[in-house]
Amino acid sequence: MSSHKLMCHAVRRSTHPTQKNLEIYTLKVRCNDIDRDIPFKAVNPREPNLKSPLSKDIQASLLKYDDNETPFDLINKGMFVIAESLTKLSPKDGHEEWLMEIDDSEHARQGVLDGMHTYTVIKNSDDIDDDQYVNMTVTVGCPENMIDRISEGLNRAREVQKISLLDNKKAFKWIETLLEPEHYSNLIEYHENDSTNYDSGKKPISIKHILAIMNIFNPHFWDKESHPIVSFNRVGKVIDLYEDEWMKGQTVENNRFIQMKPILSDLLYFSDLVSCGKAGSGGWRDIWNDSDKFQSEVKATKSTGKSYEVKNGIVKHKNKRSAGNLKATTKKNSKYHFMNTEGDYRLDNAWVYPILGAFRSFTEIKEDGTVHWKKGGFNALKDAWENHGNKLLTVTYTHSANYKHSMTAVGKDPLLWDNLYMKLAMSMM
Repeated sequence: MSSHKLMCHAVRRSTHPTQKNLEIYTLKVRCNDIDRDIPFKAVNPREPNLKSPLSKDIQASLLKYDDNETPFDLINKGMFVIAESLTKLSPKDGHEEWLMEIDDSEHARQGVLDGMHTYTVIKNSDDIDDDQYVNMTVTVGCPENMIDRISEGLNRAREVQKISLLDNKKAFKWIETLLEPEHYSNLIEYHENDSTNYDSGKKPISIKHILAIMNIFNPHFWDKESHPIVSFNRVGKVIDLYEDEWMKGQTVENNRFIQMKPILSDLLYFSDLVSCGKAGSGGWRDIWNDSDKFQSEVKATKSTGKSYEVKNGIVKHKNKRSAGNLKATTKKNSKYHFMNTEGDYRLDNAWVYPILGAFRSFTEIKEDGTVHWKKGGFNALKDAWENHGNKLLTVTYTHSANYKHSMTAVGKDPLLWDNLYMKLAMSMM
């Protein structure tokens, strides 16, 4: 158990309306007094880069480099911590002193869940003024099975904000121009609540999904020994990476995302192809149906108990979220916008992204830095999917079963990404 004293200007405690054992504390903590060794790796394994634009912005506000007298706690979202306990001690120096205890044993999942950029800047900064405070939310009694979902929700809010800011800087203009001839060009949401040339509510294609796909296939960032798992479970990191590239340059010569231009439309089509459950589309259900092992609709959408039924060889779900369900959606007329088609049983990204990652070996970097398909082009990629996709689906199913079909656990399993990459490479020999 690690113990950390917090000097607070104000503390407010509340309980959750439905989670009776969950206590939520909101604190304003003096930055100078925050311990430099609060655990985080059990819930937030990646320590932020202090040289990133976001970290530099936080540091400028914290240390008042920007000549702005606005208090730090009013312009920074702060930190979110999962703790074992939070206990009030005696007042000290005009502040409330609290003791926060965090279980740092091997299998515990406690620590700084969100706000690692803020915490990293604070703990690595000297000469912080005494009048600088940071917002901190501390939860006590948080159910472990909720931690990943809480993290996803907190990250999603930050991603939306950053996407809008990047769009305001015209950082996606080159994508918009490149994809303008495509039938789906007006369906892409480049910023929050983007309704440009679209009258049917929220646009169905998020620019975040496009960036995630580009990241999966980008040989500038990933090789056979490193895998783009962040595209699945940390898309905010992909957005940060995109921002870093944009800050370095806005041309094909100096931006490794723009260097993906020659194959971008192919990537988007292929991502839909792998996930597509429409019969006759060449998607995942066709591939498994052709494998002669009947690892088709039943095992790809199987649920436990009596939450599904089979009629004429097709699975119909009664509860698409039940345990064991691989979450190939049962929603009718799921639209595959990049393929310009629709159909049932879209495969979950927890399966799709690792499978896509196996195919990034089909890319190569030319002398000018641009990324192209290797010999055989896009057709070679589609042929490999048709001939070897069933093996990749089988490998993924095995991993999924090991995790009792938890989609979050499956999609971020580095062993799965590695096995799929090696399986395809061996099959192509």
